This record gives sequence, C-alpha cells and structure tokens, in this order.
Amino acid sequence: MRYLLLPLLLMAVPCSAQWTRDEALPESEVPSLLPHGTGLFVGGVGTLHHQPSPGAPWEAWNAIPEDLLYLDALAHFGGSLFAGTGGAAMYRCNGAGSPWVASPGLVGLGSSQVSCIAEFQGSLYCGTMGGGTFRLVNDTWQPFGALGDDQANNVYFLRAIGDTLWCGGGGNGYLFRISAGATDWTPVPVDVVAGLSIEFTDIIEVPGALVAGGTMGTYRSTDHGASWTWTAGPAAVVKFTWWNDVLIASRTGGSTRWFRSNNDGLSWEVFSETALSFAHVLYNGRFYSGQLDGLWYMENLPTAVNDPEPNAFELFPNPAQERITLRTQEAMPASFRVLDPLGRTVLSGITHGVSETIDISHLPAGPYTLFLSTRIGNRTMPFVIQ
Repeated sequence: MRYLLLPLLLMAVPCSAQWTRDEALPESEVPSLLPHGTGLFVGGVGTLHHQPSPGAPWEAWNAIPEDLLYLDALAHFGGSLFAGTGGAAMYRCNGAGSPWVASPGLVGLGSSQVSCIAEFQGSLYCGTMGGGTFRLVNDTWQPFGALGDDQANNVYFLRAIGDTLWCGGGGNGYLFRISAGATDWTPVPVDVVAGLSIEFTDIIEVPGALVAGGTMGTYRSTDHGASWTWTAGPAAVVKFTWWNDVLIASRTGGSTRWFRSNNDGLSWEVFSETALSFAHVLYNGRFYSGQLDGLWYMENLPTAVNDPEPNAFELFPNPAQERITLRTQEAMPASFRVLDPLGRTVLSGITHGVSETIDISHLPAGPYTLFLSTRIGNRTMPFVIQ
C-alpha cells in the first residue's frame, strides 16, 4: 500500500543481512503480493509475475494495457485475477496468456486509485484513495456504504476477520465494520482526538484480541472491536502478519523498520530495517516482503536488535510544573498527546518548530506520558508534574 508513502520514495535503506532477494524477478517496486493455492502472485509496475508452486520458474503474465501502472492490490475471485491499479481503476484476467480487461464501475473522484481488495461472505469489495468503497455486483463495481467525511474516503485497508469485514478510512480516528448482509458501514470510534489526523492502516486477530495499527501507534481490543486501548507500538504506515506464533509489524516512514511482539501486541522489539516495504505475506514457510527494490524473503525470524534510530527529541524540564519544552533536531510538523496514568488523553496538539513550549499548568501533579508522532517516527516520553 503505497499512498501514505509517496513523499518518501526517494529514500532507500539497504536490506539487513537476514533478508535474501529473489533475483529471478526485477529489482524494482513490488506494491502487492497474493498467495493463492500453491502459488504466489507478485504485482509490479505494469507487470505481474506468478510462481505456480514453490521453486517453480516465475511466469510473466501479459502486461496491463497502461504504461507504468502500479498494481497496488490483487485478489483471486470467481476464477479471475483482479488487479487494482494506481490510476486506471480495476482490471481482471483469466490466466497467463489471457488479455487483461477493464472491470467497470469504479467512477468518481479518486476511484481510479485502488488501494485494497478483499473477499467477504461470497462478495468482492475494494477500497480506493478518494472514492470510498465498492462491491462487485453482476461483474460491475457499485458504490458501497458511507465512511463519513471526505478524508475517510481514503481507504487504507480491507480485511475479513471471521464474520466481520474491517475497513480503515483516513483521518478521523475511526475504524469501520460490516457483518454479513449489511448495506452500510458501522463506524467504530478508536482514537478520536480533535485536531489530529489519525489513519488506521491494518488490523489483525491475535489470540483473545484484535490489534489495529496506524499513524498514532497500535491499539488492542478484547471485546471483538467494541472498545479499544492504545498500546503505543510502531506508528506510521503499519502492516501486520502472524508468523510462527509471533506478531510481525512493518512500520514504514522514510524506510521500513520491522517489529516483533511475543505477547500479542502488548510490547514490541525491532528486528530489522529495509528499504520501503509495500506488502508482506507468508508463502512456502517463508516471510516475503515486496519492497522498493524487489521481492525479498526471510527463512527464519531473527532475534531483536537494539533500536538504531537516533534520539531526535528532547523533553524538559522533568520533573515539570507549569510548562514543558519539546525540542527536535530539525523543524518538522508533529502531533502530540499527553496521557494520564490510565492512558487517557488529557492534552493534544500540533507543533511545528525546533523548540516549542507546551502549557501543562491545568494538569494535576502526577506521572504522565507524552506520545509524539512525526514523519521520522514516534516517541514515547514519560515525565512528571510536581
């Protein structure tokens, strides 16, 4: 999923040693991956490759009849492969050697940029960057439901979990859900904070809970998504995979940093850093990642490493009384939240400078946590008010 990452595509980080590139495929962007049957589909820039079974030669399918078109989402449904593109809506194909044909119905502002596709209860749904969600009805896409304000029509993910289809719409602190037979989305408030733009980019089921991730960190729900608790964690464009009883999260900003959680998302450790990763899946016992410079995989999950990201932020004085000062190494927009010991947001806002002062004079004495989210990552900084 590229859309939150577009300003960062000029930055690259070499893959850590535990990754291996599949050199049979081009050393170029891989926006989408789809395991299907015994094989794996790999979406590229105007190209699609298919490995019918593990170890088999890669097959190059016919090119979509549009130049330099990102294949951002893939799904196999009703005997056809559907490819959502970054600018020419949806195409479908019946197999290698068959032509791609347009899948009609995606009309309206932003509907030509397909970000995700999901099958749910025998129907196929897709999300777009600006046009909201659609459902395939009699081989034609039709608008489905409403996601609130215009910004929510930027759809970052669709994921079916049990009897629920979950949707992440942009900017408003909500997730959205439907059950079988529903004709509209039900909004679920997760982290609605005035003045902050909070996007959710993925959700996953873990034993006894759901974990959601996005631009302000990770959240857990132990009541099937009815209520959510913020748990810090990686923040930015976050995508999840469950591998060998370990929860894996990619956090993509200027590069992609890889996190692992051995306790179902309650705490996280960094284990790798790579170039931008757009998608990751399990296939043939390996962990595959579609990255800025090709298709990469891991055979085994490495142990955690020390966090190499430099400490770019300072908060002082600590302990504090009426004000705290937040200092960064460079001027950058940042959103912040101050949390009380129960995890409730008691103060929030946006900063822009290298050094800014935050008024805390109205808060009672006690321990607090400042959570800061910027384009280079997030920081959690405890402090005390005397």
